[in-house]
Amino acid sequence: MSTCESANAAGAQRTRSDSTLEGHSPHRCASPAPGYAFASVIFRDDKTGWDGAAISIAVMLLLAPVALTFHMAHRGDDPAGPDPRYTRGYDMVQFWVGAAVLESSVPPADLYDADTYARAFDSIVTANAGRGYGPTYPPPIYQAFGAVDGIGQIRATKLLLWLYLLAAGLGIALLLRSAGYQVKNGVEVGLLLWSAPAALLGVSTGQSSGFWLAFLAAGFVLWRREKKLLAGVAFSLLCIKPTLAAPVVLALVLASQWRVIAGFALGGGLLLAFSISIDGVEIWRGYVDMMLRNPDLTQQLWLSLERHFSFRSLVSVPFRETSVALPVGALGSVAAVMLAIWFRQKLTPTLASAPHSFPALSLLLGACAFATPHLLDYDLVLYFPLMIWASYRIAEKRAHNMGLGIAALSAFYVVPIAYPISARIHFSVGSLVALLLLLWCASEVSQSYSKGDAIA
Repeated sequence: MSTCESANAAGAQRTRSDSTLEGHSPHRCASPAPGYAFASVIFRDDKTGWDGAAISIAVMLLLAPVALTFHMAHRGDDPAGPDPRYTRGYDMVQFWVGAAVLESSVPPADLYDADTYARAFDSIVTANAGRGYGPTYPPPIYQAFGAVDGIGQIRATKLLLWLYLLAAGLGIALLLRSAGYQVKNGVEVGLLLWSAPAALLGVSTGQSSGFWLAFLAAGFVLWRREKKLLAGVAFSLLCIKPTLAAPVVLALVLASQWRVIAGFALGGGLLLAFSISIDGVEIWRGYVDMMLRNPDLTQQLWLSLERHFSFRSLVSVPFRETSVALPVGALGSVAAVMLAIWFRQKLTPTLASAPHSFPALSLLLGACAFATPHLLDYDLVLYFPLMIWASYRIAEKRAHNMGLGIAALSAFYVVPIAYPISARIHFSVGSLVALLLLLWCASEVSQSYSKGDAIA
């Protein structure tokens, strides 16, 4: 039997759970080039299973995040110094400062007073290592940090770093389950995402991306099970970080998931009510006043531009030192929204036949994330659903343009650690790679539908 015949025979014997993403179309036999070698190295082969090299790679991918978390949690410096580059969970400091303000004798609304916040900051970060931080998040995240501050800031930071890692693993597992990714390469894809630079940056900087991924994945699972109100409630937990909630809402609107949006509104209302029950309505008035004083807060926070992934960064980074950077960036955000709307038009047949299509919502979410003015590398977990589907296309050798898909996915995987290149050439390489991945995935979804493949 030829190689192609063997592949098709194996594909014909797949169970329904193995083809959830693609329906029951025949297994396509890929040509030896250009992605076959990549797939045979990274993913298990049908005949050989796990060989020594594959086991070594798997162990490395499994242990790398654990080792990094141990180092940052137990070997990093305290916020007081001496070297802020290796501060344990440093981006958490801004939330500990906010919690300290709320636990002090000042009115809760003073959390958003610059002078009050600066004094609290100086009392915690004595090494003057964090100028530039400010109270820019809604109240719930500061209130949440206040809830665990009782065990001590250092101990709580260690605990949160380990919880972040576990939440990231849970989120990846839930997304794989939501996608119906019960194919032979699910373990490899899970390990690759577990150790992805975008995920590890959350540990190294003290960001909370693992928790956001878990909330996102829970929403996907509930949505795929048609528990739409509960899915919306799960998605609404991202309101704690509005720059992540906004693209999720926009993607749901484009996908016409109105019951999910109703659940999102319900969950957001409950979150608001719980926050007010703790510190009253004045703290929210302080937050609104702060936002009104800073109508383009993303511009104020627009630091480390080479680490941003958005259409705004793509078009405006070359003009960062000029007066046209802001209007050019705004036009870039508008263009990204138009791109998302164009994707929605291309997905109309898919959503009509499969309203709970995992790749369709993943693509819309990625496009809407690309329209977000402020999306740094550690928030690329919004792209993880799309990366799972792209990995499936490549691992199962179903991609219509295998070479471009491998190039786009591989580049997107590693580009977060290549930001020094962007800084040197004054161009957002990461944003360009994200655009390439989005366009390839849009083409794949469209071609799959036009050629009769079912899109689940």
